[in-house]
Amino acid sequence: MSLAWAFGFLTRKRTVKKNNDAKKRVNIFLSLLLIPKYVVDKQNRDMGKPKVGGPFSLVDCETKERVTDKSFLGKFIVIYFGFTNCPDVCPDELEKMSHAIRKMDKMPGVGEMVTPVFVSVDPGRDTPEAVKEYIKEFHPRFVGLVGTEEEIQKAAKAYRIYVSKGILSVGLRLFMF
Repeated sequence: MSLAWAFGFLTRKRTVKKNNDAKKRVNIFLSLLLIPKYVVDKQNRDMGKPKVGGPFSLVDCETKERVTDKSFLGKFIVIYFGFTNCPDVCPDELEKMSHAIRKMDKMPGVGEMVTPVFVSVDPGRDTPEAVKEYIKEFHPRFVGLVGTEEEIQKAAKAYRIYVSKGILSVGLRLFMF
């Protein structure tokens, strides 16, 4: 029911007493105004807020020091979970991120607020040196993070990333995201 129709309906003359009719019109009109707010509030309450991100503790490939989520307070991070032996998806996505970061770097005061982060999900093969060399190809400000399998799983869970070793065959590992 549109408000224009509701307003026209409510202001129509009736044969009922004026006082009661006016009270009814006001009550109906206020109800029509409040119902959408109630529905929106109820929807927001039911859906909640997305829970993406959380505490992590990993090793920075450049400094070899432990880095936590607190290390990035006051900055925006663009985070990607991948692995250096990824044949096509990871390089394509990292290139897209790099392109966006380069565009932000051209905007005064914006680029330095954003930190691109690469988290390796292959602790068995991705050494800090390998990750350091890999991310150099994309953007000089990329921060490479590595950790143990448990640390990676904890970080991935905090960011709602599904990580799984794929089919192992003749030295080839596939990871599912």
